[in-house]
Amino acid sequence: MSAWPGGVLDRAADTASYTCRSSRNLAGPPVNSTTQFAVEYEPENITVTPKVVSVVENEIPARVVCSAKGFPKPSYSWRRVSASKSRAKAGGGVLSASSALHLPAAARALAGLYACEAYNRHGAVNTTVLLDVMYAPECGIKQTEIDGHQVLVCSAHANPAEVSFTWKLKNDNDSLTDESIWQSGAQSFLRLSAAVDAHRTYLCFANNSVGVSRACERDVVGTKVWWRDPQKLILLGCAALAVLLVAVVLCIIIICICRRMRAKSKCPPTNGIDNAANGALGVDGPGLYENLPFHGLQQPPNKPFRPEDQFIYADAEMKDYGPIDYKGASIYAQMKKIKGQQRLQQLRDERDSPDML
Repeated sequence: MSAWPGGVLDRAADTASYTCRSSRNLAGPPVNSTTQFAVEYEPENITVTPKVVSVVENEIPARVVCSAKGFPKPSYSWRRVSASKSRAKAGGGVLSASSALHLPAAARALAGLYACEAYNRHGAVNTTVLLDVMYAPECGIKQTEIDGHQVLVCSAHANPAEVSFTWKLKNDNDSLTDESIWQSGAQSFLRLSAAVDAHRTYLCFANNSVGVSRACERDVVGTKVWWRDPQKLILLGCAALAVLLVAVVLCIIIICICRRMRAKSKCPPTNGIDNAANGALGVDGPGLYENLPFHGLQQPPNKPFRPEDQFIYADAEMKDYGPIDYKGASIYAQMKKIKGQQRLQQLRDERDSPDML
């Protein structure tokens, strides 16, 4: 190796044919031998063509070729980057043992990165290629509330993700007039009109460079205004009637309470002590004495009636007769006394009259 400059083989200059020639001697002419000499090295400058493979779903993708430089000539293997452990154990995860990768009809599940590895006895190098499976949009509709308004939201899942939306009604006789429609990313929003009170079926279509989605639909019950809904009117009428009945009952109770308070304000208290002190008796209120049975009264004297006589107040034992109207009993006794005196005076007048002589 000391014969080479720097003691290092040059990959380009030193790869050549070398000949060894002998000189002529007495035995015969000179001879020579040629050998091919090459500098070995690990693979390098690996490339894949194309770098990105775009294919529509269910179509066969283009062939991918992997190449690299190296000596000895590199060998190749293809693997999927996201291969599972179980798959790797079953077949080593190797999809191809050549420099070209051939894939079947592309399904969405096949999309992703694939790795090409170039290797020889001195080393290995690898690179990746992206398989992009494109497909038409798939959509779905849901109903939600945004800022107090009922809104239909059409969401699309597609590749490429750049989509546009179209809204229609299932019944050809209807048309979208008052509805407000706007889009944000892969979603389209349709605000339902409060003026529509009929049952409707809304259709949403999503479109991208691959194609148009199948119609996704949503049935919407008409949002009736409350005064057009018979059930709401009945409930409102029942509620109003209940409130009216409660108000009438409260008014009656208040009137009764006011009458009772007014009656109490007109009639003074009728307890026995206050009435005896004030000289007045209540009509309904019990006095100090009541239900007094008069007994043991003296016979009226043979005297003319004298207004100046004082009243005779009756009395009774509380334990025998209970509480009595004291003043009332006294008045009754006085009236009875007056009648007795008047009757006695009448008898005297009849006795002293001339007709009796």
